[in-house]
Amino acid sequence: MGSISINEYKSIMTDYATAQDQLIGISDKYFEAAYTILRANAFDPEIDLLVAFHNAYIVSQGSYASAPSSAINAVRALQNHILNKAVPVDPDVAKYNDVNEWYADHVADFPTIVPIIPQGFATMSTQAGHVIDTKYIEL
Repeated sequence: MGSISINEYKSIMTDYATAQDQLIGISDKYFEAAYTILRANAFDPEIDLLVAFHNAYIVSQGSYASAPSSAINAVRALQNHILNKAVPVDPDVAKYNDVNEWYADHVADFPTIVPIIPQGFATMSTQAGHVIDTKYIEL
């Protein structure tokens, strides 16, 4: 059985963590735009614009509060892949029981000493059903 390489895993993990990080704060910008209209303290702009801008803010909170389900499903597939296909370092162990065992075997393969997993990826992994031990997560 073959599994994804550690370098490919790290690349995917980094890309997904970066994407998740870029979602943070998006709805704040929609709020700031709505608040700018309110601060203008002018009747016509408030009547014409405030409801539409406030609604954009409310929708953005739901849209950007967490990663899309398709991204969560992709992370689930990645984590399931390493659990099902990766060969443990210990020859007496048939397969990994959880992702933390895989990380323990691959700490040396990451460019820094523990922690090795970006918070954004760890959050998506948890949402996908694979909780990563905090000792492996960058804070």
